Amino acid sequence: MQRQGRSIDGTSQYIDELVEKFPGKVTIYRKPPGQIWDGKREMVNAPLATIGDECLLWQIDADELWTASQLAAGRQLFLDHPGKTAAYYWCWFFVGPDRVVSIRNALRFRNDSANAVNGCSTR
Repeated sequence: MQRQGRSIDGTSQYIDELVEKFPGKVTIYRKPPGQIWDGKREMVNAPLATIGDECLLWQIDADELWTASQLAAGRQLFLDHPGKTAAYYWCWFFVGPDRVVSIRNALRFRNDSANAVNGCSTR
Protein backbone atom coordinates (compact mmCIF):
# COMPACT_ATOMS: atom_id res chain seq x y z
CA MET A 1 0.00 0.00 0.00
CA GLN A 2 1.23 3.43 -0.87
CA ARG A 3 0.27 7.08 -1.08
CA GLN A 4 1.96 9.39 -3.59
CA GLY A 5 4.44 6.61 -4.37
CA ARG A 6 5.51 6.24 -0.73
CA SER A 7 4.86 3.32 1.58
CA ILE A 8 2.27 4.02 4.27
CA ASP A 9 3.31 1.19 6.60
CA GLY A 10 6.10 3.17 8.30
CA THR A 11 8.87 1.98 5.99
CA SER A 12 9.57 5.42 4.47
CA GLN A 13 9.74 7.04 7.88
CA TYR A 14 12.08 4.30 9.14
CA ILE A 15 14.41 4.73 6.16
CA ASP A 16 14.40 8.51 6.70
CA GLU A 17 15.43 7.88 10.32
CA LEU A 18 18.31 5.66 9.16
CA VAL A 19 19.56 8.46 6.90
CA GLU A 20 19.54 10.86 9.85
CA LYS A 21 21.17 8.34 12.19
CA PHE A 22 23.91 7.33 9.73
CA PRO A 23 24.73 10.41 7.63
CA GLY A 24 26.82 9.64 4.58
CA LYS A 25 26.30 5.88 4.95
CA VAL A 26 22.71 5.47 3.71
CA THR A 27 21.49 6.76 0.37
CA ILE A 28 17.84 6.72 -0.64
CA TYR A 29 16.76 6.47 -4.25
CA ARG A 30 13.13 7.55 -4.61
CA LYS A 31 10.96 8.73 -7.43
CA PRO A 32 9.44 12.22 -7.03
CA PRO A 33 6.22 12.27 -4.98
CA GLY A 34 3.31 10.89 -6.93
CA GLN A 35 5.46 8.70 -9.17
CA ILE A 36 6.14 4.99 -8.75
CA TRP A 37 8.95 2.80 -10.06
CA ASP A 38 8.42 1.04 -13.37
CA GLY A 39 9.36 -2.33 -11.90
CA LYS A 40 12.37 -3.90 -10.21
CA ARG A 41 14.77 -3.22 -13.05
CA GLU A 42 14.30 0.54 -12.82
CA MET A 43 14.74 0.39 -9.04
CA VAL A 44 17.95 -1.63 -9.20
CA ASN A 45 19.38 0.50 -12.01
CA ALA A 46 18.75 3.81 -10.20
CA PRO A 47 22.00 3.89 -8.17
CA LEU A 48 24.31 2.51 -10.88
CA ALA A 49 25.42 5.92 -12.19
CA THR A 50 26.54 7.03 -8.71
CA ILE A 51 28.53 3.92 -7.78
CA GLY A 52 32.20 4.64 -8.38
CA ASP A 53 33.89 1.87 -6.42
CA GLU A 54 33.73 -1.87 -6.92
CA CYS A 55 30.97 -3.23 -4.75
CA LEU A 56 28.14 -5.71 -4.50
CA LEU A 57 24.71 -4.31 -5.26
CA TRP A 58 22.02 -6.57 -3.83
CA GLN A 59 18.33 -6.09 -4.44
CA ILE A 60 16.62 -7.65 -1.43
CA ASP A 61 12.87 -7.77 -0.87
CA ALA A 62 11.03 -7.66 2.44
CA ASP A 63 9.73 -11.22 1.98
CA GLU A 64 13.25 -12.66 1.85
CA LEU A 65 15.12 -13.79 4.93
CA TRP A 66 18.90 -13.38 4.85
CA THR A 67 21.29 -14.03 7.69
CA ALA A 68 24.56 -12.18 8.22
CA SER A 69 26.46 -15.39 7.44
CA GLN A 70 24.65 -15.77 4.10
CA LEU A 71 25.49 -12.20 3.11
CA ALA A 72 29.11 -12.74 4.16
CA ALA A 73 29.25 -15.99 2.15
CA GLY A 74 27.89 -14.17 -0.91
CA ARG A 75 30.55 -11.50 -0.57
CA GLN A 76 33.23 -14.15 -0.18
CA LEU A 77 32.12 -15.88 -3.39
CA PHE A 78 32.90 -12.73 -5.35
CA LEU A 79 36.22 -12.22 -3.54
CA ASP A 80 37.18 -15.81 -4.38
CA HIS A 81 36.04 -15.48 -8.02
CA PRO A 82 36.78 -11.87 -9.09
CA GLY A 83 35.89 -12.56 -12.73
CA LYS A 84 32.27 -13.29 -11.84
CA THR A 85 29.72 -10.47 -12.16
CA ALA A 86 26.45 -12.04 -11.03
CA ALA A 87 25.11 -14.77 -8.77
CA TYR A 88 21.86 -16.65 -8.38
CA TYR A 89 20.68 -17.77 -4.97
CA TRP A 90 18.22 -20.47 -4.04
CA CYS A 91 16.00 -19.14 -1.31
CA TRP A 92 12.71 -19.39 0.51
CA PHE A 93 10.19 -16.54 0.48
CA PHE A 94 7.74 -15.99 3.30
CA VAL A 95 4.37 -15.15 1.74
CA GLY A 96 2.00 -15.51 4.69
CA PRO A 97 1.50 -17.20 8.03
CA ASP A 98 2.97 -20.69 7.73
CA ARG A 99 3.38 -20.21 3.98
CA VAL A 100 6.78 -20.40 2.32
CA VAL A 101 7.55 -20.45 -1.40
CA SER A 102 10.70 -22.08 -2.73
CA ILE A 103 12.17 -21.10 -6.08
CA ARG A 104 14.30 -24.24 -5.95
CA ASN A 105 11.30 -26.57 -5.81
CA ALA A 106 9.25 -25.08 -8.64
CA LEU A 107 7.40 -22.72 -6.33
CA ARG A 108 5.87 -25.46 -4.22
CA PHE A 109 4.30 -24.36 -0.96
CA ARG A 110 5.60 -25.71 2.32
CA ASN A 111 4.26 -25.42 5.82
CA ASP A 112 7.45 -26.08 7.77
CA SER A 113 8.93 -22.63 8.35
CA ALA A 114 11.73 -24.03 10.53
CA ASN A 115 13.24 -25.86 7.56
CA ALA A 116 12.70 -22.89 5.28
CA VAL A 117 14.97 -20.64 7.28
CA ASN A 118 17.87 -22.99 6.62
CA GLY A 119 16.96 -23.49 2.96
CA CYS A 120 18.92 -20.61 1.39
CA SER A 121 22.19 -21.51 -0.23
CA THR A 122 24.75 -19.87 -2.43
CA ARG A 123 24.97 -22.65 -5.01
